[in-house]
Amino acid sequence: MAKGYAEGTNGCTSAGASVTANHDTAKMTTCNPKAVDTTHGYVTVQAEATLDYVFAPIFGQKSKDVTATTTARWGIPR
Repeated sequence: MAKGYAEGTNGCTSAGASVTANHDTAKMTTCNPKAVDTTHGYVTVQAEATLDYVFAPIFGQKSKDVTATTTARWGIPR
């Protein structure tokens, strides 16, 4: 994602594929790039998925909805 912005493209277009590559049922919910200036910035991506439990069903808990957020910077090191 940040790599795309560093290369001058829309990094959010590849973010969904990266999320799904990490967990096949995960879906990207937001992708927010912020440019600090013309050569620096950051992008924040949020994703969600439902995870099935292996042993918790014996306690009545079959699955849980989870959310993850990550932020990456791009640009020339200062």
